[in-house]
Amino acid sequence: MSGDWLAACDNLLDCTAYGFGADDAPAVLLIVRGHDRPTTATLILRADGPRPLAAVRLAAPRHGPAITVRLQPGAAGTLRGTLSAGAVGLLLPVLRDGGRLPLLPVVRPGIRAAPLGVLRLAGAAPALDWIEARQRRTPESPAPVPSAAPLDPAPSPDPRHPPPAVAALAAVRDCRRQDAEAAIDETAATRLSATTSVWLIPCGSGNFDRAMLIVLAGPDQAAVARLGVPLGFPARPPGLLVNVEASPDGRELGADEPSRGLGDCGDTRTYRWDGARYRLTSARLMPACHGLAPEDWPVVYSTAR
Repeated sequence: MSGDWLAACDNLLDCTAYGFGADDAPAVLLIVRGHDRPTTATLILRADGPRPLAAVRLAAPRHGPAITVRLQPGAAGTLRGTLSAGAVGLLLPVLRDGGRLPLLPVVRPGIRAAPLGVLRLAGAAPALDWIEARQRRTPESPAPVPSAAPLDPAPSPDPRHPPPAVAALAAVRDCRRQDAEAAIDETAATRLSATTSVWLIPCGSGNFDRAMLIVLAGPDQAAVARLGVPLGFPARPPGLLVNVEASPDGRELGADEPSRGLGDCGDTRTYRWDGARYRLTSARLMPACHGLAPEDWPVVYSTAR
């Protein structure tokens, strides 16, 4: 981060700069610069008042242009406004000039309303410069994750009775010791192929989070799943994911690990079974807690656009 600004890029070099409202103002400005696409800008506000605003004016310092942003209701009680291409062209030089950018509610003519907050711009130019430098690199475009072969109809394993090879793993025994009450009731198992099944073993909980150990089992052997983790993500024991959601066929795994109870910062990731292992398909990481929902967090890894 630089001041109140954060910049992030994924492996495909699609990048976003985040400008957070000063002094916990209920606003975030997103500048999205795709590797080969035009720059866009979106303003996100927390709808704290009794009546939602229809528009906000960005009052540029030093007699710069005033930019009006039309707002629409968004997810999780937010208001969102996407700037036109012309407005983005006016805004970018303002951000680079620094200073402060007041957010003024647009109300009826003749009524002066107090600012909703201020965006400090001191960190905007370093964030945008970092993105420009990053995008001079060559994108790292991994091959798409192939889909595993379709399954013949057959029942999945009984989660109440893990095979001996699963129960004998040291990591499974450790999980069962610390989470004995959930060991039976919350264990899940799904057949991935004629010879392989995935087991989700409860492995501790805290606050509103639940950890699961991902284990792959064959006819006579089992092993903790090898799960790729992007740089900068919290270090965890092998095969351990937090707040796991699995698709009905077990071939898609999603996990999210919030940094605090509000769930507005932390990390998320998704994995897909390719017939031999779970491969990372996407990851988001938000180190700053400013009221953003996970869908607006920076993407730091993606296998496809």
